[in-house]
Amino acid sequence: MINGIKMKFSLNQLGYYTSPMGGAPHPRLIELDLFFFELITAGYVYGINDERRFGPGWVFCHRKGDFTINRSDQDHYYECLTLSFLRSKDGALSYEDFPRSFFWGDLKAISTFTQELILAFHHEDMPKDIIGDFAWNQLRFRLNQFQREESRAELTPKIQKAILYMERFFMQDIGINEISIHVGLSTSHLHNKFKRVMGITPHQFIIDLRMRDAKHRLVSQDDPIKRIAYEVGYSNVENFCREFKKRIKVTPAKYRKMYTTYD
Repeated sequence: MINGIKMKFSLNQLGYYTSPMGGAPHPRLIELDLFFFELITAGYVYGINDERRFGPGWVFCHRKGDFTINRSDQDHYYECLTLSFLRSKDGALSYEDFPRSFFWGDLKAISTFTQELILAFHHEDMPKDIIGDFAWNQLRFRLNQFQREESRAELTPKIQKAILYMERFFMQDIGINEISIHVGLSTSHLHNKFKRVMGITPHQFIIDLRMRDAKHRLVSQDDPIKRIAYEVGYSNVENFCREFKKRIKVTPAKYRKMYTTYD
């Protein structure tokens, strides 16, 4: 229990493995009811029943009855951080929470993550539940990033182009006509196609971008709200405040007060 909250998982083991040339002699069978992660940090390895090679940044998740990765070419090896988490008996954690593999692409962050965990686990006498929380939440965070990037990769080139254009120019006075010309679609075709794929209209997407940026500016800057409104694309501060309250449910001033640590 942590602050009265029942844990859904617990860190079981943490280690670091460097294979010989050609990979591990044998894969490991996962026999306990747990999540077993292998985060590739160096070299490369072949995937599970897969002839593709996976290098640094790939995360493999194994469950009870699965075999771990182990194969590399005869003149290559791999290194990986290993983490295992025991599931709670109430079954609150589903095996479907993680795919069999996903890509954590930030190699610098992987190196820092690995060093911090090994140091904390083996040298700093830090409580295992704190280390487990940190590791689990990092894996969930990186999985979410991967899934978001995968979802975007599945979009059509023209929708991707429209999104990139709006992300670049949302703070300016752009409309669907300008976006349509940029991507080479009629306004009606872009509007309908975008809403079908994204679930919202291009105009709503622009407003979402403005609100996201406004929230960040409100809590990270001391600029007056009028200036922030202008910088995120509103020439009229009243329109900005009205839209902000409609979407965020509080005024910009109250939002700033709620999430600013120091006055």
